[in-house]
Amino acid sequence: MVVLIGLGFTLWTAAGAIFNLITNSRCILAWSFDRVFPEVFGSVSESFRTPVNSLILTALISWVFLILYSFFVSVVSFMAGTTLGYVFTFGSTAIAAIVFPFRKPKLYKRSGADIEVRGVPLIALLGAGLLVYFALLSYALLTNSAFGMNSPLSLLAIAAFWLFGIALFFVFKWHQKRKGINLELAFNEIPPE
Repeated sequence: MVVLIGLGFTLWTAAGAIFNLITNSRCILAWSFDRVFPEVFGSVSESFRTPVNSLILTALISWVFLILYSFFVSVVSFMAGTTLGYVFTFGSTAIAAIVFPFRKPKLYKRSGADIEVRGVPLIALLGAGLLVYFALLSYALLTNSAFGMNSPLSLLAIAAFWLFGIALFFVFKWHQKRKGINLELAFNEIPPE
């Protein structure tokens, strides 16, 4: 039984690593595409048809955290907060899905996602459902200490990652503005496919 549990934990960790590599590297690619991260991470390899530079950066950051996670117990508590951080991140995406059709109706109509159910945008309905799910999940994670996500260190991790991301966005926005690039214009159009 111990071997099976160990094997399960190992495979779960590998699955988590794959999820993080794919998801985080694509986030970095999108940030670079939107000019809020260095352009080198926005390139896609002709040979592999993947964002190799973003994958390498994600792998390097993941390895650093994996080493910290493996050898320092306090980092385990710190990293537990990242799960809740993901929930908050995807929750903000759900909010964006809810408001998008109403805040940018012309853009919504051109998006290809302009499907309605009884006059209500489907994307808004799905966003609302996802938001309810994430609210319930957040409640469970924050109120049950067995998950390890409501410790002060975990909550610090969430705040630190969010604040770092927001600060990074404004640094790049300022940097692009100095170069004469208005980032606001990038968000007025849907990128080409």
